[in-house]
Amino acid sequence: MKRLFCVCLLGIFSQIPLSAEPQFLNIYGNLGYGFGMGGYYIGSSDTYHGNNDPIETKDHFLNLGHGFKMEVGSGIMILPFLETRISFDLTLGAPSPEIRSRRTNEIVEDTVIDYSYSSRGLRVIFAPYFELIDNVEMYLGVGMVFNSVRSKQEITITISEPEILRTAEIVQEIPLAIGFTGVAGIEFPIAESISFMGEIRFEQMNHKLQREQVESLFNFPDIRTISYEQDDTERNPPPNIPGSNWGIRLGLKLWLL
Repeated sequence: MKRLFCVCLLGIFSQIPLSAEPQFLNIYGNLGYGFGMGGYYIGSSDTYHGNNDPIETKDHFLNLGHGFKMEVGSGIMILPFLETRISFDLTLGAPSPEIRSRRTNEIVEDTVIDYSYSSRGLRVIFAPYFELIDNVEMYLGVGMVFNSVRSKQEITITISEPEILRTAEIVQEIPLAIGFTGVAGIEFPIAESISFMGEIRFEQMNHKLQREQVESLFNFPDIRTISYEQDDTERNPPPNIPGSNWGIRLGLKLWLL
């Protein structure tokens, strides 16, 4: 087994290009989209026809890693074939869940709960490189993710006969989460000191909801807090909201040194 491991390492290292002018420091940026893996059930929407009977029901799930991705960072070649990356990452949740429901008796009451969320964080990745074909390099990396999330619910209730509009806002407080990431990508030069990078990235992460701050309730000033606590007889345990996702990213890398 040890001999096989050594042979594999020698095979990889033999593909590493040796340059007379080794590149050392770079900055890069990329854009992409992340697809959530798993979700936390937050409710169901009903679609109605003329007599207010539901004809379709759709369940909604929340994943805090789902959405548009933007990243800027810097890389240092600590070895000719090994890059250390440090970057800042932003996720904008889109499309975010929107729950629509209706309650009917003598009047019709329509409720819309619109979720919005974003996350920002720090990524630290170690990525070994090897030459795939001429002028095209492949890298496989692993690292750590440190993410801070802001999530909010906007609730709108419309009542008919007479028409009344009520609104509420609930801000969810979620502490810093730590997770893991893996990346596989390719890189090739498109100009002097500029390279194109395309990659597939996986992130494994979960977020625990700590408290919900009700900042306004149905047009009346009202501030109250709903707290969650593990192993507490008086409070519910914190909901575990997934942030795991996989995504595709495209970007550019500028070599400075």
